[in-house]
Amino acid sequence: MEDPYIWMENLQDERVLKLVEEENRRFREFIGKLSDELFPELWELYSLPTLHSARLTEKGIIAMFKEKEGQVIRWLNGDVIVNSKALEAEIGDEVLLQGFTAYGKGKRSYTASQSTGRTKVLRG
Repeated sequence: MEDPYIWMENLQDERVLKLVEEENRRFREFIGKLSDELFPELWELYSLPTLHSARLTEKGIIAMFKEKEGQVIRWLNGDVIVNSKALEAEIGDEVLLQGFTAYGKGKRSYTASQSTGRTKVLRG
């Protein structure tokens, strides 16, 4: 019995090239529409604040969050201690807040790296 699809094994065959091109086009149309439909919902989920870490001090809880616009370290009541966008404006370079430590009556320090590869320990 002869395999009626044996021609599909020849990647030089014009029929194979045409079939692959057509299937790729259909797939891209489907994925393109699907990604356009999913993007707003995924962006909304991505934009939600995500807790990175938290520390308990005598003055309250300090937490670090990843937010839509960068990273922020703040008291749990909402008062901002530092955020990456403010640091970027201050030093004129991209900044990634990497972590922080807090102790006692709210003393704290945090580490931030710049796009130049430098890491700084800052006290707040």
